[in-house]
Formats: sequence, structure tokens, C-alpha cells
Amino acid sequence: MLFDFHTHTQPTVEAADEFFSWLTPRPRLNSGSLEELFQRMEAVGVSRTLIVPWLPAQDLVEARVAKGELREAARLAVIDKWRELNAWAAHTASAHPDRITTIVGVDPVLMTPDEVETEVALRLSQGASGIKIAPMFLGVSANDPKLRIVWELARAHKVFVLSECGARGHDGHQPWGAPRFFDEICRAYPDVVIQLAHLGWGAEEDTARLTHTYPNIYADLSLRLAGLDQPGEWTSDQMLRCIRDIGADRVIYGTNYPIVDVFKFRAVFDALDLTAEERELISWKNAARVLGQPE
Repeated sequence: MLFDFHTHTQPTVEAADEFFSWLTPRPRLNSGSLEELFQRMEAVGVSRTLIVPWLPAQDLVEARVAKGELREAARLAVIDKWRELNAWAAHTASAHPDRITTIVGVDPVLMTPDEVETEVALRLSQGASGIKIAPMFLGVSANDPKLRIVWELARAHKVFVLSECGARGHDGHQPWGAPRFFDEICRAYPDVVIQLAHLGWGAEEDTARLTHTYPNIYADLSLRLAGLDQPGEWTSDQMLRCIRDIGADRVIYGTNYPIVDVFKFRAVFDALDLTAEERELISWKNAARVLGQPE
């Protein structure tokens, strides 16, 4: 089994075009649509996929305001985009229960606590399995009081939280998702499972410190195998050491499709000198544990 536990699959090719427009320019490798995802899953040998709904919501609000729209109208319009994307993802997971899992994307800074609570409860009832935040794009750290609603809801609903994580900013944003900001959260919410994206890119030692200190922290490989062994990038040996430092029982396979070449990503993963037990943990067992499912 192989569970790709981090993708940004989009409802349509047009939606994927918009998704790519928000990112630093890079080669377009995939259409990003659900139809293509299923094709890639079959070709690469992926059994299940996690769809992660995400919008750079505050950036989108500022862009609308810059064009003359009233801020509250812009805020409500972008929140509607969140709802539409979350609704599509939840419907997709319900329609394909054997192949697709999804979570609920929210911006607790842009949204009121009531708006966050309503959206999370609704999408979980429709088939979502967790909550997604991206602190870099929220403008606050994971331990900011504005995000308390996320941790409280995850505890109340007994679901996990997937967070953007790294010591690198993007397009002028500060690295509010750095692993060091999660210490306080892990202590305050030991019953909430937290998945840190990208191995905490640029602060992998902090990620390893967290996994050795708190049993509720996991990390995923999304984006990290795409450029392995290329000039200026990590070597396979460095990645292997990082995985073992963090703990193979805490690392989850995830690609960040449609940004990466999933064929190459799988090939690089298969070439890592992991034991059979380590490979099984990373491939699907850790993801099942995060979801609270029997292995």
C-alpha cells in the first residue's frame, strides 16, 4: 500500500491554473485535476490520496481590496471560495471512500471563530477527516491565541491537524510555521495529533526534537524528494539520516501533487535505503495512525 498523504488536487484544470498562479513560478508538470490524479494514482501505484484544500486567503483579500473592493465584501467573497473548495473536497471523499480522504482548510485570522467552527463541523459531517492550516499565510504562529479555535475543535472532534511547516518564508511571508512554535501546542493539546508538512523544511533538527519529545507529532515528505540528489539539494543519504533522526515511525509519505513529478518522487522514495519495516511505516501505517484507523 502507498498513501499519498499530502496533495493539493483541484476540482478542475481551471482551478489548478489559479492554484499555480499563487505559487512562485516553476515548471508546470501536471494539470492538477481530479481526473488526472486518478490516472497518476494508477500509474504510480498509490492506493489512497489525501486532498488538502488550501487558499492564500489573506493575499486574495488584499488583491481584491487593491482593485477597489470593500474589505468586508472581499473577506466574505474569499471565505465563500474556501467553502466551495472544502465542499468539493468533502463531496469527493464521500464519492470515492476507498481512494480519497480529505480535510477542512480554514483561516482562523480571516474567519471569525463562529465561521471556523461552523465550517469545520459541516465538512467533517460531510466526510472530511481533519483540519488544515498554513501559518505562513495566516500571518501568525501556530501558538498564537487566534489559532486556539483550531486546536480546540480538533480536540472536540477527535481529528488531526495538518500544518504548513518550515523555517523558510514564501513571497514575502514570514516563516510562522517553524517547528519551534509547536512546543506549546503539543504540551497544551497532547491528545491532538499534528502533522507537520515538508519535514519542517529548513528546521529539520527542531522537527526531530519535537518527535522525540511529544508522541502526537508527525511529519510528511511533501516536496522534499522532488529535487533530491540534484545540484544544491540534499543527497539521498542526507534524507535518509533526516528520516531516521525524526523517526521512521513519525514520517509520512506525501508528494504535494500537482507541484511535483509524482513518478520521480516515487522512484526516489523506492531508491532510499530504508528497511522493509521503515518503508511500510512511511508508506501507509503512519498515515493510518494519524487518522485513528487500525493498521
